[in-house]
Amino acid sequence: MAVVNLDETAVGRMKLEPGWRWSVDVAPKVGTASCQIRHLGAALSGHLYVIQHAGIVNQAYRYAISDWMISPSCHSGSAASSARIFL
Repeated sequence: MAVVNLDETAVGRMKLEPGWRWSVDVAPKVGTASCQIRHLGAALSGHLYVIQHAGIVNQAYRYAISDWMISPSCHSGSAASSARIFL
């Protein structure tokens, strides 16, 4: 992951390998069950599932090439394709 900080905003690029899952690849390192940071992004390749944890009801979103996404805090995700995902 590459990140550039611009005052109060950060711009990043991520590469997720096939089989990537928040619960396996990130949660144990950060110690939270879901991502606590709000994101605005675009899918450049591959497919990504993002699950928004909102109390009892979880909403799932599938992002593909050229899709823009806004992910509020408290979300997790997983790779939904057999190819690398670039965000």
